[in-house]
Amino acid sequence: MTRIQMLGLAVAIATGMMAPMAATANPKTDRIVETTTDTAEIRMLFVREIRAHLVEVREARQARAERRAEARRAAEAAAAAAAAASAPVPAPTYGTTSSGGCLSDAEIASYARGAGFPESVIPTMVYIAGRESGGCPGAVNGGGPAVAGGPACGLWQIYTCPGPDALDPARNAALAYSKYQSAGLSPWSM
Repeated sequence: MTRIQMLGLAVAIATGMMAPMAATANPKTDRIVETTTDTAEIRMLFVREIRAHLVEVREARQARAERRAEARRAAEAAAAAAAAASAPVPAPTYGTTSSGGCLSDAEIASYARGAGFPESVIPTMVYIAGRESGGCPGAVNGGGPAVAGGPACGLWQIYTCPGPDALDPARNAALAYSKYQSAGLSPWSM
């Protein structure tokens, strides 16, 4: 007798549709081994079977819920990985804003980019311009005028200063790029 049949029998007895009687099955052979008409014993058998059935149902539901949760986590992880792989890489930001005649890091990066520096070197060139001139295009080493053959001048402190046109950020970036092409970062002790 299956559990479902036993549950049906229990309902029939409980509602008075059938006289109390139960059969117990051997779990290994599924053959009936005893029959009883004792109402208390029948109730005990049915309660035990119902409890066992409810435990199985609860465990099956938990297992299904765990499988669904794991599948949902895997799908979310796959979606996040796909979104990260397809997301555009933002352009690097360098921080400050223009004020007092000095340039922001973004403006310095723009001049370096315009001169031809590779994208991978631009953060370093922004750092060098900040270190050498404080980001101020009109900086001249020693504070004197920007004259040909004079001290280092401009954003990247080009030495020797080729003249006042080196104070133009675009021109200074072009001169710095020329030095970079011939000697890498060594003119700035990097």
